[in-house]
Amino acid sequence: MPFGGVSLVDNNRVWLKGRVGVDVAWLEREGAFCSYAVESSEDMFIVPNTLQDERFAGNPLVCSAPDIRFYAAANLIGHRGYNLGTLWVMGQAENELTEDQRNAMRGLAGQVVRLLEMRYQNAVTGLPNRGAFVSNLQCALNQQEGSETCRLASCSRRTAEGKCLSRMQKKNAVIGCIKIHNLHLINTAYGSNTSEELLHKLTARLQEWVGEHNLLAHLENDDIAFALFENTFVADSLLKELVLSLSYPVEVSGSMLHLSTSVGVSHFPDSGRGASALLDQASAAASRAEEIPPATVLTFFDSQAHQIVKHVEFIKQLPEYLRNRNFIPYYQPQVDTSTGRLIGFEALARLRCPKLGLIGPNKFIQPAEQSGLIYEIDILMFDETCRNLRNWMDEGLNVVPVAVNLSRMSVSNPDLLQRLRTSLAYYKVPPELVELEMTESGFSEDPKKVATRIQELHHLGLKVAIDDFGTGVSNLSTIRDIPFERLKADRLYVHGASANLHVGGILRFIKGISDVFNTELLCEGVETTEDLQWITALGCSMFQGWYFSRELPPENVPDLLKSLEEFYAAGNGQVQRHEELARVLQQQVALAYSV
Repeated sequence: MPFGGVSLVDNNRVWLKGRVGVDVAWLEREGAFCSYAVESSEDMFIVPNTLQDERFAGNPLVCSAPDIRFYAAANLIGHRGYNLGTLWVMGQAENELTEDQRNAMRGLAGQVVRLLEMRYQNAVTGLPNRGAFVSNLQCALNQQEGSETCRLASCSRRTAEGKCLSRMQKKNAVIGCIKIHNLHLINTAYGSNTSEELLHKLTARLQEWVGEHNLLAHLENDDIAFALFENTFVADSLLKELVLSLSYPVEVSGSMLHLSTSVGVSHFPDSGRGASALLDQASAAASRAEEIPPATVLTFFDSQAHQIVKHVEFIKQLPEYLRNRNFIPYYQPQVDTSTGRLIGFEALARLRCPKLGLIGPNKFIQPAEQSGLIYEIDILMFDETCRNLRNWMDEGLNVVPVAVNLSRMSVSNPDLLQRLRTSLAYYKVPPELVELEMTESGFSEDPKKVATRIQELHHLGLKVAIDDFGTGVSNLSTIRDIPFERLKADRLYVHGASANLHVGGILRFIKGISDVFNTELLCEGVETTEDLQWITALGCSMFQGWYFSRELPPENVPDLLKSLEEFYAAGNGQVQRHEELARVLQQQVALAYSV
């Protein structure tokens, strides 16, 4: 049986982010193969016979099932010199790698590093980013509750009930967020090199403070997160030390720079059990803490009562907004630069609120998911799209397909097919004019059920696209059995592709995946000529982004379609330059948003 995977390493844990043959999410770093590998000075770490190596002869993986006899790892060294972890293989028989095999692992390790640095690591400090922090935190919280059985049968700390003692020692955790309010001013006054050096020195100070058994992450430029798995007395003492530490200036290039910071915390399990929600609560508390005197740590309960009331009131209004059909689709054009033509739209949900005006999805998606109304919003968007398509066709316009988003909850809803079928039939819209976009992260929960549902959607005549590709599970084994017609590369891997080697490398990798699956690739978020030219040279021709057009209100789409018909007619059927197509689209944007 083969064993292999990718492991990330922090001060006291080994996180198995990708694995084959090993069903465990993390291991204690002490004594682990990976720990020895990252501490070695070699790019390759090989143990031909584990029984003859005193470091591993007593390892539970060696002296009992699965009886590991061979281990090899390529260290994952980031571009700033950080050792992220290892790309490793293990076997149940003695072995030695050939030079070709070693070179192959080195090459794969280089590709993995580029992917990991983009997905898991902050580019400035090398600390875990938000995604990695939330993932690691949720795993740790599950273990704090003792909710997971130990999956290593040979674990020496495993009880008869399958609980791991190391996971049952502490029951509480403090999740915190540090906001640096004057970092942008320091950057403006001293330059980016100084602000980056400041962050390096500050994070080094915080790493010493947080200790080996807690978590630290760099979420964004001026937000740092931590998690303390300590009893109440120790946690309170650490928070006092943190406030004191943040009050000290940081010396950078001979200058003593003082930071303006605020700290907010939430408490597990009192504030909740979800890592993402706990982090959001701590961040909200830190934002509120800016308004009170320094040297104060504000908890979620202290700061958020009024915001909770507003949040609940907004949720209460959602059913009324649905009844009044206040949720409407705005349409963002999709183009093919190889033909110079419009090839589709994406329907982007907006809320026309009578009191607050037009509201974007970042304000209502989470409340809709929490209230269970996201499915009804998705169905309304589909129905409104069909209604608009019918109106445009009745006007005699040459319409193009429209992509409508479906949430994870909607994909699994048993009534989905009937609701979609009803809208298509009522408005007499050919199903080939509607495409359904599903985010990649929604496929990981039960890929077989998702594949079955997509087959059912195909039987309705609907096409399916994987949206925001690269931001979810990024697991080829998950999507290999999912039938889809299009990949959409997320803006994260499109914007800046021409100037950033890592972004460009990831996009090249995604292009390779689309080639392997023999499917269309649409690049979302293109905004500059440089990015457009670079991505076009990569072999991509399908784009969506503000370089061509922002989203348009539904009432402006007919004028856009008419102007494009005139544009095509003027070209006598010839392929149009994408610059001219962009000019026509931008003219309609100017008309739509003119005051």
